Amino acid sequence: MILKLACILSFNVLLLNAVLAQTQPVRNIARFDSQLTLTDFNGQPINRNYNGLEGNPFAIDQYHFGEIELKNGRKFNTVKFKIDIVAQEIVFLSPTNEAGGIASDFVKSVSYYDTTDLGIKQYLFKTGLPPIDNYKSNMFCLVLVDGKISLLKSMFKSIDTRKNYFTGEIVKEFRLYEDFYTFQNGTMTRFKRDKDNILSVTSEKRALMEKYLKENKGNFKNEDYLAKIFTYYNNN
Repeated sequence: MILKLACILSFNVLLLNAVLAQTQPVRNIARFDSQLTLTDFNGQPINRNYNGLEGNPFAIDQYHFGEIELKNGRKFNTVKFKIDIVAQEIVFLSPTNEAGGIASDFVKSVSYYDTTDLGIKQYLFKTGLPPIDNYKSNMFCLVLVDGKISLLKSMFKSIDTRKNYFTGEIVKEFRLYEDFYTFQNGTMTRFKRDKDNILSVTSEKRALMEKYLKENKGNFKNEDYLAKIFTYYNNN
């Protein structure tokens, strides 16, 4: 336990030094709850107030221990973090629960493992992919399958306003939007989750994929099922 704590403590020192070496404005989060009061490295407030909004700005609701890789090649393990997909930054916690933020512009990837119904699963988020539609290259993108044909999910949240027709109350809330893409030979292509599109994308091995889909039926809207399909294609 002492060794683990020392490692986490060392991470915070190294991470701050590594990012500062890139002139990255590491932000300290003075308060971390439904209202985020942020200050920049000089202690000046950043105008971002989530108070009064329903939901949260994160890709994952809970903190996870994982790995952060910066674009300068530095890697840090056993980091406790969340991914803010509104601000597009990593929010990480120190052993004393002090929070810091790193803008996505300086992050290459973040990953963590979690327990699911299918067992232990790795979640990998990358930046730097070709821009398309609402996705910009400095935004985080979830990699569902990495290979000859990668399957990706772009997630972003906007702040929407709706009216409660029973009370007349105006409610502001975070709303999640998701888009799916394939990435092949340096090109991002929007992906429609159905059989025809799968066979079109994998047309190089059409007979093989038709046989696989016939013998392994599932819901094309299910991410785990899609991941199995593209993993099979990439491995055969």
